[in-house]
Amino acid sequence: MGVLDAACRRLLDAGTPKGIDIVHPLAVGWYNDHVASSDPERRRKLLPLPEYGRGAGCAAVVVGNTKALWEPMLRWAAGKAAAGVNGGVEGRAAAAPEHPVDEYCREALEEIFAAVFPDTRYELFWSWTTGCEGKLVPLQRAAEACGLAYLDHNTHLCIHPEYGAWFSLRLVAVLDLPYHDQEGALPPARLLPCLLTEVEEAAARDALAAALAASDTDAAAMCRTMHGIHTNEWPWRKWVALRDTVRRGAAHRFSDEQLRYHYTKDRGTFVAAVAAVLRDLDADDK
Repeated sequence: MGVLDAACRRLLDAGTPKGIDIVHPLAVGWYNDHVASSDPERRRKLLPLPEYGRGAGCAAVVVGNTKALWEPMLRWAAGKAAAGVNGGVEGRAAAAPEHPVDEYCREALEEIFAAVFPDTRYELFWSWTTGCEGKLVPLQRAAEACGLAYLDHNTHLCIHPEYGAWFSLRLVAVLDLPYHDQEGALPPARLLPCLLTEVEEAAARDALAAALAASDTDAAAMCRTMHGIHTNEWPWRKWVALRDTVRRGAAHRFSDEQLRYHYTKDRGTFVAAVAAVLRDLDADDK
């Protein structure tokens, strides 16, 4: 097992109990080649990854999660809420973190990387990380470049060979390690073939058009729309329907509760889920 393979295994062993169960190796050069080959308008928005003096063969990893994240995150949030407030379940649940998924992932992954790489230099690039002039690292492009997922550029669906559309990307971490142990040039990027059938491609295009129309937005503003805070009246199920067009990975579909919060960031949905965990914890203590 190579140095990077062993590092990925340690990260996965540490992350899986926390619901962070996707770790995939990436050569920095693969991602940076994508940045360099992008059209000038897009290139101005993309942040190249550092190479730590190793050139294109510097190692990185793409980290994400399946639906397994939801329950550990709720238990973490319940612990935070219980520690901060005394009283009934509803009052304690309401004291849970305001941005639970991002806060949980940041806390968990910073702890994991510090434990796994105490003597190795590394840098974490989150979905919200911006460099100079507001540039960022598009995690979907990194996942595409390393063969973690197939990215459909028409519908923006990112599809995993096992999990289908039912996974989330959290960060890219650049490590001061070699991508591979052998001498020689970096091998070509490991792009996956298309993972959609013609029928699925057509259905996905129709579902995207319906979701955009129902949301009163367009493709250019889709990212901002998707990451906003919405009411339950927002047509979030139209966006779920887009992911449902992919048959692959259907067994890994997020729960309705997880989907509602993912697409709306509805505080009531989250607080109710935390309250349910607190009731279970209170029952265990009796």
